[in-house]
Amino acid sequence: MLFGKASDKHRSGYTRLQVQELDDRIVPAAPTTTWSPAGMDLLWSNPHNWSAGVPDATKVAIFTGSAPGATYDNTAAVANRTVLGLQTQNGFSGILNLRAGFGLTVAADRTDVSTGFQWDSGTIAQSSLQDTLTIGGGAAANNQWSGGSITNPLAQSNLYINGSSTLQVTGNADTLGDNVVVGQDGNGGSTLEFYNQARTLTVTNNAAITVSNVTSPTPVNPPAVPPPSPVAQPMPAAPPPSVVPAVQPVVSTGAVIPAVAPPAPTPVTTAAPLNPYTPPTNIYTQVVVPNRILFDTDVTQAGIAEKGIARDNATSFIDNYGTITRSGGGAYQIDLPIRNEASSPALLDLQSSLWISGRAVNGTANYAVDQEGGETRLGGGATLTVQGYLLNGGLLDAPGNQGGATIAPDPNYNGTLLTMNGGALSLPSTIARLTVDGDMRWTGGVYQAWIDGTQELVQSRLTVIGELILPANNSATLHVNVLGEVQPNLGWSPLYFGSRTGDFRLDAPAPLAGEWFEPFGPGGPGYYALGQVAGLEQDVNFVLFIDELPSNHPSTGGPVL
Repeated sequence: MLFGKASDKHRSGYTRLQVQELDDRIVPAAPTTTWSPAGMDLLWSNPHNWSAGVPDATKVAIFTGSAPGATYDNTAAVANRTVLGLQTQNGFSGILNLRAGFGLTVAADRTDVSTGFQWDSGTIAQSSLQDTLTIGGGAAANNQWSGGSITNPLAQSNLYINGSSTLQVTGNADTLGDNVVVGQDGNGGSTLEFYNQARTLTVTNNAAITVSNVTSPTPVNPPAVPPPSPVAQPMPAAPPPSVVPAVQPVVSTGAVIPAVAPPAPTPVTTAAPLNPYTPPTNIYTQVVVPNRILFDTDVTQAGIAEKGIARDNATSFIDNYGTITRSGGGAYQIDLPIRNEASSPALLDLQSSLWISGRAVNGTANYAVDQEGGETRLGGGATLTVQGYLLNGGLLDAPGNQGGATIAPDPNYNGTLLTMNGGALSLPSTIARLTVDGDMRWTGGVYQAWIDGTQELVQSRLTVIGELILPANNSATLHVNVLGEVQPNLGWSPLYFGSRTGDFRLDAPAPLAGEWFEPFGPGGPGYYALGQVAGLEQDVNFVLFIDELPSNHPSTGGPVL
């Protein structure tokens, strides 16, 4: 704002101008229209039911207080099927019924947090699969589901998270009856985030959550305008040269300066250029940004629900083609089991602990984690608590940073904890550790172990607290990766077990050989030892392993031979 103060200088024609800064706290606020029905009907499409007309892509629709519910109806114009925001305020308790037979899209402006989907009370109820609700833009600051429900007990529909947007489930979000598809548009970069929930979200209607694969990668720095055509075109004719008048002679002290002739015009040509434009072979690169679910709550905080997702059925599950990441303190619990799909870049990335307390017969083959492909990455110190883990393909990876990782049983589960029929279990460093706190059935696939050939007992280690079951005619393989040259008279033990049946195939470079060591008698407890044929060394740390076995373990507990 410019302002001046009258003074003697002003009266003399001089004014001092100053600039006043605007308050930093002022933020943009999009135009709004509030639901305030006039009494004739409760239809979304009726402009008389809104304070500023039917909402559209330039307005935020607001439902507030004790206002009655609304019906998003099939007479809504195309321009009114996308809104700049959808929000509830002051304890709205009504129902927004979507029954138009077509969807409602909620857009957002990332630079304006007053836009987007901000639903903290009331219910959204959809009447059919076609009555979709789409979050079509914005970050977590725009889109927060912090209370109320999105469900209809009589019908199931879809909630889409598209446009590289984020929907954050937080606070007191209560019930979900929709199938949720993260990245339904195929473009990638969309996120469903569960953050600081004060209440457990209950999934009903046998709904599933799908993290979609990316089918249309996002371009990086695409050209602002199309490149010129590579076909040589005739040069345009030049305009006629302007006539430059001759400089008239000037007489000075009797000398005459002759006139200067105008320059000759530049010849005009219509021939094609000698080096026509050739488009680059790679104008820009494609970057695949996965769609994802984030479980990033620190559940050790006061007032935060440790169980983030419950279900009232035995069918709901998470179908993963993208990325699921768990971070934050404590063990976050969900009832929905997870399936990592085959032929996809699916990643279950556990940077901290996750407790999956459910299974699905059809969705996840009756396991808490059904890995058909992709990767499960267990960070150091992370515990994955499950009702069974099935590894049919892809990679189960425990890099070993910050200590070992653990697969533990749900308290209500008594079956085989880890079933490995294929894929690879990789402990890709000499400090990597994975503990299976139960039984492991190993029929196929490869355990990738690493040893330091120059230092005894410096190796990755898989520890099976229960029984290691190796059925007859299995294709299980231990593959040993060696760092450095194998030195004589040294030993390594990349596998401990509480008990054992069966054998596997050893794939190790010469001169390494392997042998089962079971100091208390055949069957275990024991370990698998590696060394040169000349002799295998005992693992002194095996004593500590014996001490860690359950008190009811059949081990006799005598000295290690």
